[in-house]
Amino acid sequence: MIGIIASILTAVLTGNYLPLIVPLIYLLAVKSRDLALIAFYIYALVLAFSFNPGSIYTLNGISAVSVAFSAVLVLDEILRGFELRIPSREEFVLLGALTVSAVTIYTFLPVIAAVTLYTAHRNFGRASFYIAGWWILLAAFLYAAKNRLTGRGAQALVIVGLALIFILLAEKRDVKSTEVKVLEKE
Repeated sequence: MIGIIASILTAVLTGNYLPLIVPLIYLLAVKSRDLALIAFYIYALVLAFSFNPGSIYTLNGISAVSVAFSAVLVLDEILRGFELRIPSREEFVLLGALTVSAVTIYTFLPVIAAVTLYTAHRNFGRASFYIAGWWILLAAFLYAAKNRLTGRGAQALVIVGLALIFILLAEKRDVKSTEVKVLEKE
């Protein structure tokens, strides 16, 4: 339910009305999760090709970030299994915060980021701290390098590079090292 409202508010704030088809994906989720996932991936591809954000430092770049957050919320709800029901008290609070913040894109973006982070924390626990660390470091780095990262390619490389660093940090316990013993000559 949070993903639907976030997508509708994002569509209204950004002027990109493609996220308004998200309720159709949720209707498919009621029937079949697999159909909803196929529809979501088609939606994500169409969204990626139809939305040209330009630089992350522009209004279009900020709009793209809010569209990405709403897409993450939609994907999370589809993967967890969506069912038609009355939202819980917690969901009402999150929906209220999203709705109240939808005055401008500048007030909406931090709230949708916080809602996404809260949802990640609720569903994944400690892994959400890596997500928060990545976002904070990414925002600080992008702000500090604003004059040097003028191209979209450079901005994309920074975003992906920092994401990979935090993925490696999060998964370091799962990586097993192989111990190699050196045999001595007799």
